[in-house]
This record gives sequence, structure tokens and C-alpha cells, in this order.
Amino acid sequence: MAISDIAASLDALNGFKERNAHHPRAADVVRETLRDAILDSQLTPGTWLREEELARYFGVSRTPVREALQILRSEGLIEAAPNQGARVAALTTDDVLALYLVREVLDGLAARLATTRMSAAQWERIDALLEEMEEAAAVEDVERVADLNLQFHRTIRQAANNTYLNRFMEQVEHGVQRFSDTIFTYPGRGTDAVREHREICDAMRSGDSARAERLAIEHAQRARQLKLKMLIEGY
Repeated sequence: MAISDIAASLDALNGFKERNAHHPRAADVVRETLRDAILDSQLTPGTWLREEELARYFGVSRTPVREALQILRSEGLIEAAPNQGARVAALTTDDVLALYLVREVLDGLAARLATTRMSAAQWERIDALLEEMEEAAAVEDVERVADLNLQFHRTIRQAANNTYLNRFMEQVEHGVQRFSDTIFTYPGRGTDAVREHREICDAMRSGDSARAERLAIEHAQRARQLKLKMLIEGY
């Protein structure tokens, strides 16, 4: 549904609402529920998000709904429509490429900082993720590869231990999650990504932060180039 009323999507929100019921503030419950639903494509681009309907669904006043929508708007997940409220934002080809360009720089910085900050537990986590990702790529389990890839990069950014970097990377991650098709559907990309991940980790383990940064940037550049190729070819 290109443009729809959220009332038609309320049933799809139930699971996300339950998942986020633990948040202490109503605005947080609303924000996280809507964000999860958007990133999971349960709320598709063009879906209307009207304050009154959302307030009724969540059983809250319009104030926490308004706060949640304002934050989601700042993250680029929704857009304001004059005199009509808000709706889930669409991602254009320019948006896709812009996200990847920003991601290159942030991934490089994260790898450089994490080189000297990775804990033993985080290295253990990285090694386990790489093993699982290699196994998933071998059997072409695309969804599993994509999820493990996300966890790999998330672990590195957490190891970088920079609050602002983590915040910016989370926003980029949210944008990337909205892409309709993962680049791991492209033949061989999963296997190539594991190899590139291992090269980045080898540089980090050797303490070569500059090389780790360069390899992380090149890794993100390959992802951008492949995404563009897929868009052009209609893959």
C-alpha cells in the first residue's frame, strides 16, 4: 500500500508494541514500536501516521505521540505532509547512495578507534559472528548473513566507545535496514564480505589502526558500488 491509513496496519504493530512495552515512558514505547515496524517494512513508505489514531491505539495522549513522531522525523524515517500529518518516508536512489557515503567514513572511524579498544569478550564475539556468517554464506542463507553482518558492524562500533559516533552510526544503520533488498542477495557477496571482515580484523589485531580504517572504508565502498549496480540492473 503506497499511501494508506495506519488503521489498516495496527494489527501488524501488536508484536512490536509488546516488544517495547518495557520502556518506562509512553513516548519511548510509541517511538520504538513505530521505528521497529518501519525498519521491518511492516509500515511501508507512504503509510499515514496520524496523531489521534496512534494515541488511541497506544492508549496515551497525543503529547507522547507527537514527541515520538518528532524524533522519527529527525531520523529521516517519517516526513511531514502539510495539513495532513506525517507519513513513512520513502527512500530514493539518492538517499541510498548518500547513506552509503556517510557509512564509509563512519565505518572507517569505528574500525580505527576499536583497534585499541576491543575487549577480549568483544573479540570472542567477533570471531563467533564470522564463523556463523561464513557458514550462512556457504548455504546462501541471505537473511542470516545480513543479520550477522549487522551484528558484526554493531560490535565494532560499540567497541569504538564513542557516544556520538555510535549515535550517528545507529541512524545510518536504521536507514540501511530500510532498503528493500540486501546486497547479500547478489551471488558471492556473502563470501566476499566474510573475507573483507577478516582482513579488517587482522589489521585491528596487529594494531594497525590506519590500515583497519582504510580496509573498512574500502569494504563500505564495495557495498555502495554493488548496491548501485543492483539498482541499475534492477536486480
